[in-house]
Amino acid sequence: MRTLIKNGIIYDGSGDISREADVLIDHDRIIRIGQIKLEKHTEVIDAKGSEVIPGFIEIGSTADHYWSLFKNSLDDYIRHGVTTIIGGNESVSLAPLMCDAHLLLQKWTSLYGHNIGWKSLHDFLNIVDQQNISVNYGTLLGYTTLRHAYTSHLSQDLTERELHALGRSIQEGIQEGALGVSLNSSSIHMRRIPSHEEEYVAHVLAEASAVYAITKETDNPEHTVNAFKATLELSMRTGANIEYTHLSSVPLDETGGGLILETIEKKSSRAHIHYDCTCAHEHTIPFVNILPQWAQEKEMLFHHMHQFHHIQELIDYMELHAPRHLYIAHINDPSFHFLEGKKVETYATIRNMSYGEAIIDILRITQMRGNWGYTLKHTIPNSLLYSPYGFISSYSAGIPKRTGNDASSFLQFLKKANEDGILSRERAIQKLTASPAKKYRIKKRGMLKEGYFADIVVLKESIPHYVFVNGIKTLDQGKITKKRGGKTLRVRAKD
Repeated sequence: MRTLIKNGIIYDGSGDISREADVLIDHDRIIRIGQIKLEKHTEVIDAKGSEVIPGFIEIGSTADHYWSLFKNSLDDYIRHGVTTIIGGNESVSLAPLMCDAHLLLQKWTSLYGHNIGWKSLHDFLNIVDQQNISVNYGTLLGYTTLRHAYTSHLSQDLTERELHALGRSIQEGIQEGALGVSLNSSSIHMRRIPSHEEEYVAHVLAEASAVYAITKETDNPEHTVNAFKATLELSMRTGANIEYTHLSSVPLDETGGGLILETIEKKSSRAHIHYDCTCAHEHTIPFVNILPQWAQEKEMLFHHMHQFHHIQELIDYMELHAPRHLYIAHINDPSFHFLEGKKVETYATIRNMSYGEAIIDILRITQMRGNWGYTLKHTIPNSLLYSPYGFISSYSAGIPKRTGNDASSFLQFLKKANEDGILSRERAIQKLTASPAKKYRIKKRGMLKEGYFADIVVLKESIPHYVFVNGIKTLDQGKITKKRGGKTLRVRAKD
């Protein structure tokens, strides 16, 4: 069955000037673009006055962390025009799983009732293929997950032998299709890893031409600028292709943004680095992330909260440092789902508690397994938002009813770009499609070209009206079709 999208305004993702043309889809590919005559046995979609663009690529997905990858619950991505997601972010992935590395996922979701029938990345991707998923899925290797196979004490230094064995695990994972490695040096497990270990991984990934997605969440703009400069220097020393993630998590003004861009531009000939940020207003973080560092390191003590001797100290800390207007976005334990969406202030009022006491009580009853939600009070500077070095992400799990954030960041970016008039429509769409595809070596996606996979979005008045994933119509006049066209992405070393 062929599908002909007629009379649309084509933005092909290359950044070139848009034009009116037809797009002919045969099975999973685009086979012709131009003025096309109607043929027999062809479904026709009249896109007159609509924009026809490549599907958006979400490089910061957490769908695998929340297990939504296996629950056929990724329709939120489709509604917002996302056709490809990249998982394995924030240092944790679903493969390879050695020893009890799967327990790391308890930070995001309950593992109760889930059958984990794989160890290697190869086997994991085969199982995902059998799930008939909504969108294309590729994954990074989570460094915490990898490291767990060599030491159960994740803050412990690796021996030289262990480090080289870990390097071979990375090489094997990339040969099996991983897009690279993610490392969150802000997590409780990774804060103390030595710099030579981070650099060794960068060399391994540079050799494989794979992405190194690094997260360094800081507590103030100055530290963010310094952390970014240090990461850029790492790229220069090793040749690693680095993605600096979650840049918008800390308020940066135009001065801070300017310092980051100035640093990149001065050394762009010797460094391969990009960053990502979000236009989404809602943000979520795991329960544990709100704690001071010393308490995060004692995380397991919260299973026996009544034995913990620093409760008042934690309450005082929360009163001073916890973000105001927190709400409960998600709780892993289904028996507490009735609390989801409730504001901490409301919880405190009902139980006659202070704000800090309410936070600690929620952590106690949930055993710290869930996510806070809050509204971002700052916006990313335009200089960073529109720079060619920056990508856009929603950091969504594709299940907004449970996690509080959706995949609307891409559409919000297009709207803002149109209103600001700083970036052309063609360049704005390129930033969400072809550019991340090139960065992550995703072949034949991210552009509308003959021979490319038919991941296509038809925007009517800037809202997705039709969505195709590998030629399968997954959104029809704004309604989910329940047809699923997603495939796993397997990028080989040196592709």
